[in-house]
Amino acid sequence: VQVILAIQKCYLHLNHARISLKKICFHVRLVSKKSKTGKNMNNTLGIQLAWIVVKDLKKAIEFYTNTVGLNLQEYHAEFGWAELSGPDGATLGISQESPQMDEKAGTNAVITVSVKDLEQALAEFVKKGAILIGEILEIPEHVKMQTFLDNDGNKLQIVQKLGYK
Repeated sequence: VQVILAIQKCYLHLNHARISLKKICFHVRLVSKKSKTGKNMNNTLGIQLAWIVVKDLKKAIEFYTNTVGLNLQEYHAEFGWAELSGPDGATLGISQESPQMDEKAGTNAVITVSVKDLEQALAEFVKKGAILIGEILEIPEHVKMQTFLDNDGNKLQIVQKLGYK
């Protein structure tokens, strides 16, 4: 019902104010983010980042900025990490391939589920059947993350940005 009302409202705006399709989708997304109970389960914020592994981080940054047209938002050579984004949508993380990682260049994209509180979300995920891989990894003053498997064996990560308010 809420989604239908939001679509009707957006349709009226479209006819009267000629708003863009992006704004219609945004209104629908806002309404449909609530669960059927109206609660935000597991303190989930949403999917805000997907990341890939590359052999040469600097070449990848050049490709994604010059060819794809994304903007470099963060670059941390000491961690082998960069984040890029466009004017709208999620962020693309790029990780330098290393012997310590299971993921290799060209074989993955890891979707991250952002949460307000990692430990609280992990407890709920495990209670509901998620299989955790390894331990919590923390990059001080940046992020805490935990890899897990979905029912089909796909790797995802639960992520808490440190300092999130």
